[in-house]
Amino acid sequence: MPMIPPPILLYRCMQCGIESAEASCFIGVAAKGPQLYPVKCITCSQPTERGSNLRPFFGIFGGVFFPMLFIVALRRSSTVENLTLLLAAVLMQPLLVASHELGHFLTARAVGLEPSLISLGIGPTLWRGKILGVPLRVHGWPTSGLTYLGSRSLRFLRLRVFLTILMGPITNILLLVVAVAFYGSFARSVGANIVLLWILLNAFFVLASLLPYRHHRLGQSYRSDGLQLLQVPLKTSADLAVYLAATPVRSALELFKESDFAGARDVCLKGLERLPGNPWLRVMLSACQITLGEFNSALVILKPLHDTLATQIPEVRGAVLNNLALAIWLQEINTPQSEQSTPHADELSARAFSMYPCVLAYRSTRALLLVATNRPNEALALLEYSNYERGTSTDRGDQYIARAFAFRRLNRTVDAEQALIRAMQINKTRQPWILALGLFPDVTPSSVA
Repeated sequence: MPMIPPPILLYRCMQCGIESAEASCFIGVAAKGPQLYPVKCITCSQPTERGSNLRPFFGIFGGVFFPMLFIVALRRSSTVENLTLLLAAVLMQPLLVASHELGHFLTARAVGLEPSLISLGIGPTLWRGKILGVPLRVHGWPTSGLTYLGSRSLRFLRLRVFLTILMGPITNILLLVVAVAFYGSFARSVGANIVLLWILLNAFFVLASLLPYRHHRLGQSYRSDGLQLLQVPLKTSADLAVYLAATPVRSALELFKESDFAGARDVCLKGLERLPGNPWLRVMLSACQITLGEFNSALVILKPLHDTLATQIPEVRGAVLNNLALAIWLQEINTPQSEQSTPHADELSARAFSMYPCVLAYRSTRALLLVATNRPNEALALLEYSNYERGTSTDRGDQYIARAFAFRRLNRTVDAEQALIRAMQINKTRQPWILALGLFPDVTPSSVA
């Protein structure tokens, strides 16, 4: 009697409705046995990048204005003095954040760790540069900062990481202690209210950094210094090993989000010098290269991973399949070889999409390949996915590029031009793709600047 294969178990997201047999595409999947309760896909489970616009305001109010209001109520100062105090508070906040991150940075250098990125504030990027060779980003809302750490060895790593984390709050404590110790001298120079404000702001900042909690920024979860200080002593050697590779990957991801693709590429290349086989560094590097139009370089990086695909975890398999599909297709899109490469790329993107249909990058790639294989209406249907509204500017820009490509294939010229204009308004970093897709003849970059 022939054996009947077991049915393929499909999971379904309770929020957006996507289905997949890949358990890692969902949160809340039972470890064993049938699924007895609703699950959510990984995209629906992530915080949206475009959170409330009031969050930075409340962060500044809590960290800046509340101490200032405390002094106003205590001192009963004049209107001019209160305005001066307000201006001082606004100027002090970025100094507190910068001092805190400088404490992390200098300690990391002193104990042999490798800071790979320093980010001050949240919101739009105001300035990009380097400090002692380390990328530095200054953002519009000076409510917090991040310093990304790496290490070349595990030797005394737990202690070195603990000290580096601890020195952020200690830096602010030292600033507070100095202000208290020389209160009289500083008060005569800048005024008693200003010195008291500096002391209170540092105290609030220390308290906020030492409380153990998680916060979200651009859809990513981050731990406070206090939570990390509680967790680091309990980490195993395997847990600490992530500092050898995960930090450059995270740093590259942050630079990628800021559209600094060359900077992200350099971080990945530096990481691969000591970890040449790390799959996430290779995947991240290939994403940078594809975005920069270096399609052949991406193929060189991805092909060794593809040869060992069966041994990789599902998340890596999906990323490799998606990036490889893009690199193969875009490398030969306008050549005679495209007749052979496009079906292969289509098959690769279909496999990635079937695993993670909620991942917006894979969905946009799938839509592009559907158009390339003469299925533009199917592509447009995929691009109606509701979670694009939760995505990053890159995700939404890719959505409109794929729409423009589909509309162009359907000879809907006006719709194609409008979609391309919208794509360029959202994200202007995809010009190599747009040029490869032949979408610029009717809409030039200058017309949408």
